[in-house]
Amino acid sequence: MMLRKLSETARERARRVIGARLVWADQEYFRDLADCLDGDELDELLVSRFALMSEAQVPPNEVNLEFDVAPDVFAVERPAGYGRVLVVQTEWGPFDVKGAGVANHLRPLPTQHANGLLTFPAAIAEICMEQVARRALAEQGIETARCVALLLLPVYLRDPLNPSGQVRCALLVRESFPRVYANPEDVGSALAMLEFSVSCERALRRAGLTTTSSCTNMSFVLGPSGDTVYIDSVPAPAVIAVALADLRSTCPFIAYGEIDTLNVQLCLDLPRQKLRLVDFGSAEFRPAFDKPLLAACLSRLPEAANEMVQGPSPHQRIARASGFACAVSAHPAFNPPQVHHPRAPLLEMVPLRDDGPVERTPNKTKRLAKMVLAQLAQAKSDVELCAWACSTINEFASAGRHTQCVGLIGEQ
Repeated sequence: MMLRKLSETARERARRVIGARLVWADQEYFRDLADCLDGDELDELLVSRFALMSEAQVPPNEVNLEFDVAPDVFAVERPAGYGRVLVVQTEWGPFDVKGAGVANHLRPLPTQHANGLLTFPAAIAEICMEQVARRALAEQGIETARCVALLLLPVYLRDPLNPSGQVRCALLVRESFPRVYANPEDVGSALAMLEFSVSCERALRRAGLTTTSSCTNMSFVLGPSGDTVYIDSVPAPAVIAVALADLRSTCPFIAYGEIDTLNVQLCLDLPRQKLRLVDFGSAEFRPAFDKPLLAACLSRLPEAANEMVQGPSPHQRIARASGFACAVSAHPAFNPPQVHHPRAPLLEMVPLRDDGPVERTPNKTKRLAKMVLAQLAQAKSDVELCAWACSTINEFASAGRHTQCVGLIGEQ
């Protein structure tokens, strides 16, 4: 399959965060890499390697409270499109560190994808989601970029909905592989990527999981001036509506209304030349799947709102390829009887605040993340908090290895 990867990688400077604490590490993973170290030595080594924050996040800003950093500076990398993720080189190879601040040429902004940080609740939920997804995908021979460590930071994100509130932040460490995308100039490449994405989604749904976030569903509506598409209640570029209209001619089950859209993010294990799934922050659990699914490669969108789509336009070729993928996803086998992970319901999306907005798309988080928020308020110390978080992650990690289903964490 012809793939493209974003080759531009910026060299950046990062600072070590003073007071960072290791919450959890994948002992099985690191046992093979550092078997000569005992537990305490390994903990200290992981903190020394990964407790980093970009220099742009350190000065006072409107996103987070001030925190202390060591004077030494570390060279790190940030490939194009990596947002809040830095690539850190270690004696074991490269690792992604998520939540490590914005790029050196930017300043943190108080919006979800521009603040540079990862909250502790979101980090725990993502690690647990990857644990469940890894086992669901393994049955089909598909692998993930494995989450391997979690660090708690003395960094507090200001809560924009509650000026006096603060949310603790964390760093998530995972295996690092270059992100890859279908080559939009090659229809065969796009079609192969779409088919692979649908295969991944099918495997996940057998465990009640989906890459589709309830916060990013498409709404396809017929207005007085024609078809309009909304993503997360925001009007999408017109080219998406055109592509959906093209799809409806071959996939009539895509009617007006809400549509599940895949958010399968892929990376390439170069030594093995094998695709892996990466980044499960927006994935969620669902007890049922009742919306049409769209697997569309629309990466050739205009970069500016006033940029014209040239014809014959690439999105029409891609839309036809998407139509094939949609036909695959409509097969009855797409919604097989589910075999639930006993703790997966904790990864279901729920409103972040019970008294928050209820129309259109409210602020949402995973049920597990809401539990972590409560634990943050109740824990008497970081030691107690880390112990609780570590046990929660380990329960998710071990639950799939046992045939007997046990009760959900935190349920009475």
